[in-house]
Amino acid sequence: MDQSAPRTDEVPVPRAGQVLVRTLPAALMLAIGLPGLALWGLDENGNAGSGWFLFLPGLLVPAALLLHRLTRAPRPDLPPATERAPLTWDLAIAAETGRLPPRSSAQAATALACRQVEMTVLVGAAALGATITWAARAVWLWLVLATLCAATTLVAGRRARHGWAYLQAANSTGRPTPSGGISVMLRAARQTTEVPVPTAGQVLVRALPEAAVMIVGLPLVVRFVLDENGDTSTPWWPVPLLALVGLVMLVDRCAQAPRPRFDQRVGEAQWKPAFAAAVKTGTLPEHPEVRTAVGVVACRTIEGVVVGIAMVVSVALSALAAPGFPWLGALGVLSILTGINAFRVRRSWAYLRALHTAERTGRRFEA
Repeated sequence: MDQSAPRTDEVPVPRAGQVLVRTLPAALMLAIGLPGLALWGLDENGNAGSGWFLFLPGLLVPAALLLHRLTRAPRPDLPPATERAPLTWDLAIAAETGRLPPRSSAQAATALACRQVEMTVLVGAAALGATITWAARAVWLWLVLATLCAATTLVAGRRARHGWAYLQAANSTGRPTPSGGISVMLRAARQTTEVPVPTAGQVLVRALPEAAVMIVGLPLVVRFVLDENGDTSTPWWPVPLLALVGLVMLVDRCAQAPRPRFDQRVGEAQWKPAFAAAVKTGTLPEHPEVRTAVGVVACRTIEGVVVGIAMVVSVALSALAAPGFPWLGALGVLSILTGINAFRVRRSWAYLRALHTAERTGRRFEA
């Protein structure tokens, strides 16, 4: 490690390239190990030659994580009590502006930036290994695993870009900052006050199309891929299931009630007590960004209950279409989770109503 590198609590900040290189051994273990195990333990039809073979992929992942633990680039530890939402926002701002956020702990920011890069590399390696395994032994389970890992890699890749930029900025001297306009992230922050929070009725109505797609779509998919005994009737069962998930996500994105972005600078330590105080004392939060953040959380709560009810109904209808499949466990879990969220709907509904009817900040409302 370069002795001139910036240090946080006597631990040098690693360079982005060092983090990447130090992650490659564990990534190669995943990318090569998964298809290697499949070629060794599965026949051409994808059947395991021994019953204990199924435990080997489960042991490969902890082994890769242990190897990564031994070979990863030295970095400061992330304090357990660190609130990650504001820190993630600061890393995003650093990626857009090229400046290190002055309010963030250098120790925590460095640790999180390293984790963002490493997670993307490791999950991407798992996706590559699962894809090669599926190509070598055409078992649909590996294709589903590869798809999930690839989707996770795409989501994590955006944050990894922020972490990479932060590590570059932390190790550079005199790095120029962009000019000629406001940063994209700063413009997004302004949207927390410029875009109005929707009413509770708007949130409810806009969530109904997604619920309808789930209620109609899942029983149809089950009818197509399962017989009355609950056995798969086609080897292509992952295709309609993934298509339904994609359709639900698309409808949710198109029909969702417009709302401000959730300001990541407002962490749980701010909005949770503010929400609880609003319910207990009957006053809206004083700060506009906190007031808006609580409104966004209230919208998500209402949508979560609507979607939860739709999932319960769709699973119940699917049980009628394929009674031989063990639906009872899924139905029970979904019912419990939906019931828990239902207790929060009343105060979320009251908060949104107060947010739109209050003539001034601090007007009381009844939850």
